[in-house]
Amino acid sequence: MTKPADLYRNACRRYHRIVANFLAVEAWRRGYDGVRIRDHEFKRMFDVDALKDVRLKWFREDVADWFPIWNNERSYTYNGLTIRLMRNVKSHDGEPYDLDALPVLNVNRDLIPNYKESTFIVRLQHYACGLDDEVLTVVSEATKSVPASKKTAKKSVTKKSAALKRKKNQ
Repeated sequence: MTKPADLYRNACRRYHRIVANFLAVEAWRRGYDGVRIRDHEFKRMFDVDALKDVRLKWFREDVADWFPIWNNERSYTYNGLTIRLMRNVKSHDGEPYDLDALPVLNVNRDLIPNYKESTFIVRLQHYACGLDDEVLTVVSEATKSVPASKKTAKKSVTKKSAALKRKKNQ
């Protein structure tokens, strides 16, 4: 039988890899070679109260395929931990990057308003199908404009037809 600690570790590994895949795609789409996650976003993303060394170690191990370069920074002006994840250490010319000068994608609420596993997966599926943010915005706006009465009417018609079918079968 699997131990609860192993189950938790496997669940964390799966979620870390989904997040890493999403962040790598987002960085690539926007032309960045890395991402920056501040501690408050990390805590919000993983729904934890504190950043423990074990969780950071797991995260580092799990995202290594997407982001092999890892850098922790303590900021005295920001007063917190910042994690920088990079995809490459060398440019296309073969010259090493100056990691401090390299622009990175900042992870924040604008990038990901909802830190749920399903949100990451759905966005990755949309990108795989060629749907970008503009198309998704138009689709979601069109869905919002459908009056609630039509949605309810469709449900009631479906319920009535199901009831009629049951009566016929009896």
